[in-house]
Amino acid sequence: METLENAVFRSLKQKALTLQLYKDLRYVRAFDDVKMHQVDELDLVYLTGHLPENNEQEVFFPLAADEAISLNRIAIIQNHLLHHHNLKRLTLALIDADSTTVYFCITPGLLPPSEVEPKK
Repeated sequence: METLENAVFRSLKQKALTLQLYKDLRYVRAFDDVKMHQVDELDLVYLTGHLPENNEQEVFFPLAADEAISLNRIAIIQNHLLHHHNLKRLTLALIDADSTTVYFCITPGLLPPSEVEPKK
């Protein structure tokens, strides 16, 4: 686990997203024990924390609202995080330039859409 001050980010955008997510979790949603984690081999930064009334740790992955992410990338991130934290879900935090943050919970078993059969 890294502290925000000591972390090495791949870009200023990644640093800004992580800081914005930290502030939203800690000061707006009142999460406790918010910590930042880095996984260099996956080029990944994520936060963990829990609500005061619930000690169940949650994992949050910051992502810019205009940033594309593939189902394959989500699956890789999900497999790594759920394995290392023994959790039931991963939460994507989509963060817009005006600091609006939308949370999407993803549980194991995410499957890509099946191919649509061509009309005959």
